[in-house]
Amino acid sequence: MKAAAAILAVAAALAGAAAGASGAPSAAAVCSWKVALALPSVVDGPRGDLYDLAVVSGRDVWAGGWDGARVGTDAIRARPLLAHWNGRRWRTTAVPVKWGIAAPVVARSATDVWAVVDNRGGTILLRWNGRRWSRSPLPRGAGAYETSLLLGARGRLWLTGRRVYVRVGPRWRPQPQFGDHPNNLRIVVSRWTDALWRVMPSPQPGQSPPRVERWSGRSWVRTPLAVSRFTELGSPVALSATDAWIGGSDGDHALLFRWNGRTWRRVAGPPARAIDARVFAPSRGDLWLGGSTSDRAATVFPPYLRHRLGTRWTSIAAPSDEDGDDVTLYGVGRGVWARPDLREGIFRLAC
Repeated sequence: MKAAAAILAVAAALAGAAAGASGAPSAAAVCSWKVALALPSVVDGPRGDLYDLAVVSGRDVWAGGWDGARVGTDAIRARPLLAHWNGRRWRTTAVPVKWGIAAPVVARSATDVWAVVDNRGGTILLRWNGRRWSRSPLPRGAGAYETSLLLGARGRLWLTGRRVYVRVGPRWRPQPQFGDHPNNLRIVVSRWTDALWRVMPSPQPGQSPPRVERWSGRSWVRTPLAVSRFTELGSPVALSATDAWIGGSDGDHALLFRWNGRTWRRVAGPPARAIDARVFAPSRGDLWLGGSTSDRAATVFPPYLRHRLGTRWTSIAAPSDEDGDDVTLYGVGRGVWARPDLREGIFRLAC
């Protein structure tokens, strides 16, 4: 498995800009987004989209989503789409499932890539062995729907739904300590530490503040976090047992918190006009923020991106400036990839 701990090349480029004199170029001048995949190049049907990326290296990237097949005058059905980047071009690969959406996609190595397809028949697991996709059996007792696949520490795969399984060697091993409960789908694992987290929203909007819970090894423990009952939180990003980050919004302002092993403390990071924040870590220690900003006079909400260098956050132009276009980041080793929700394609940051 490719090491996921290397600091991205963009960090060096941005660090050089930050270390320069006052006349040094800005981060936006140093780095720019380039179209890496135009959606029409892999979608043959009348509609389609990409929902997830799995990055093994700069020359080995998978994109998962769906391609539309017209099955009636006004009816389009989703076909699984799995496209591969080999460093020079993208090509779609044959998938042994006729209908459904391929997401999430998780890559452990160039010859060990996994995808989840949900369709009317339930959840289907697919595995790439370096040559082709084949169906892989679900562990006995796994739920039929709403199953997620996560990459954890030491390359372990987590299969979460009502029940939880971890793949050790060639087998899925049940994790009975978590029981049988729909909240297990909220479990967030880390690629760099065994720390497990989950965010529990209010049962009813505005009824109570959300809870952030940490797995103690025996039970879920609520961690101290001062937020209002109107707060919405994203997914925690854990770099170690004593260093985790989580973003969110109180409806009007973006929020960013950092875990120090004992409590969550609010920290600076989002720009002044940000109304929400999501945390990304394409590689260990390489932190990014993404979200929307508010221009109340113009009633538009353009996206923003910020990158952390040491203790300093640097703004980088987002690949899309469309109103309300959320951006999701991916990466490993030497590259950062972006998938805007409203833009038809995948982008790569070039420095």
